[in-house]
Amino acid sequence: MKKFLLFIAFAAFATLHMAAQTSLENQKNLVAQLKSHIATPSVVLKDAQQAGPRRAEATTTYFAYNPISFFQSASGSTKDEYFMCFTNVPSNYNEVTSSIELSEAGMILYLDLYANNNGTDTKFAVIPSGEYIAGANSKTYTYDKDYSYVVVMAADGSSKAFQLDGIVKVSRNANYQYTIIAQYKDADGTLQTMQTTPLDINFRVNGGGETGHILPQINADVITDYNSCVGIYYGNLYQSNTGNMLVNLYTGSYDENDGTQTGPGYLVQLCLFNTLFGVPEEACLKAGTYTCKTNFSKFSYYPGIELTAYGITQILGCQVQKRDFQGNYTYSCITGGKVDIEENPDGTYTVVVDMTTDDNHIVKGSFTGGVRIIDYSDDKPATHVSNLTDDVALNLDQIPVARLWRMDDVMNNNEPYGRWTLDIGSRGGLDECINQNGGDLIRLELFSDYRWHNLVPFGTYEVLPNTYDQSVEIFTARPGYFYNGGDLTGTCYEHMEEGRYLVMDLLAPIAQGTVKLTDNFDGTTTIDMNFIDDAGFTIAGSWTGPVELQTARVEGEDGVEGILGVTGTQSQQTIYDLSGRRISHLHPGIYIVNGQKVVK
Repeated sequence: MKKFLLFIAFAAFATLHMAAQTSLENQKNLVAQLKSHIATPSVVLKDAQQAGPRRAEATTTYFAYNPISFFQSASGSTKDEYFMCFTNVPSNYNEVTSSIELSEAGMILYLDLYANNNGTDTKFAVIPSGEYIAGANSKTYTYDKDYSYVVVMAADGSSKAFQLDGIVKVSRNANYQYTIIAQYKDADGTLQTMQTTPLDINFRVNGGGETGHILPQINADVITDYNSCVGIYYGNLYQSNTGNMLVNLYTGSYDENDGTQTGPGYLVQLCLFNTLFGVPEEACLKAGTYTCKTNFSKFSYYPGIELTAYGITQILGCQVQKRDFQGNYTYSCITGGKVDIEENPDGTYTVVVDMTTDDNHIVKGSFTGGVRIIDYSDDKPATHVSNLTDDVALNLDQIPVARLWRMDDVMNNNEPYGRWTLDIGSRGGLDECINQNGGDLIRLELFSDYRWHNLVPFGTYEVLPNTYDQSVEIFTARPGYFYNGGDLTGTCYEHMEEGRYLVMDLLAPIAQGTVKLTDNFDGTTTIDMNFIDDAGFTIAGSWTGPVELQTARVEGEDGVEGILGVTGTQSQQTIYDLSGRRISHLHPGIYIVNGQKVVK
């Protein structure tokens, strides 16, 4: 089997780095005292010549750093292989030279273990707990003695390697942190002990191949509370008409200019989508529950995925980053669960994370406090008509009746299309409730087959991308526009100010979305609306009631028009197919409407 050491390119045992790269060819006697940089006992190894005839004492050296580890899943008779490297001083794996770099004099422990992963997903390498003996032929619960050893590096760059002696013990706690104990005999024959602190081991699975992650993984649950939160607003990402906000939750220090970590700890980065702010400086967190979606819709978060471009691998979407004391990073992709955000009365926020990663680990925690927003958006200056400052949840319950006009036909490619104006709430004082209370109003401009004159067909209408007649199709709606520079018409939203007679304080032309008309077969119509205005705000809601066809003339795009000769209720127009069955959704064909044959 090809050894993982092919990735590390050892000569004799290894190629090591301190301030500059050294090799085992320059071995000299060890003359420096080593310390482990953690609050645990350290070992002092003395140069044999300086120490004289006195033998070194048996000690325990603690290893707190894991610069590189590989996992190779079982193949044929070969068991799962775990090749790992640990150091007792800060260290780094140099990707260019395939070597281990130490920050100062120290020790490197290499372990090459074989075991059965018990069917665990190969994306998530778990070392079975137990005792491993020196062996060959890659048998389970053995270590390869040719590739399991310790290297002691002196302050002057010299080094010496020692093979392991006896068994290697592996144990794992509930957080998937490992404690590994191994021993070796030093130059004097004294048995020395090496032990890892409870340590996360971040495996490169199958050499970083297609079945695993390229980036080193945390491989553990992350359950902690956070002491800082920063929101980074990116605006209209990918022209989604929703606002993208990266919400960074920290347990350690970070750069206040760009939000990057500057010290050890966790960073949970949430890629959230919600309101598109017309004025980026007003961007803030939006309270609510966010769930995993990939369509950039409001109240959603984008799952974490690894992407490689131009030789650089990064995570797009929600993720966890763990930075150690050496400045090395490990990662997890968040792909499930939810985020709850609450705005508190004092202006602070509470962010609660209850999520999962793609390797089935848990990410939980919360933050309460102020949130500073950094604006990274490059949205062009707003050129919208809407004067909304937030989304609108329509409240149309007080409106007793909607009014429908059949307008003049429009032409597209020499084909006529029927045009309708439908008002939910009167702009002209016909609804006393609006006159007294103010409130929301909606106008719709809908298109149908031109042969429909006494009712607008039921169904779902999609707002057109522009106001031109050349875009018109059946079951579409014209977006909002100003007629001859005057009143807002088309498909639009308005709000009448309470306490002032027909004084409009809010208006918004609709730019995209859908409206659905449903016949309830009881004389009423349900109208469901899900719109986005030209500033990116959502306007959504529903209304149910009678729709009255009007004979009065209303202003159309080309002047005063109105061709209806029947006053009645939309749902009173009864439609049957040629088999005598009453229907509400129309497809091309022949129908009977109020006793008259109509072709659609």
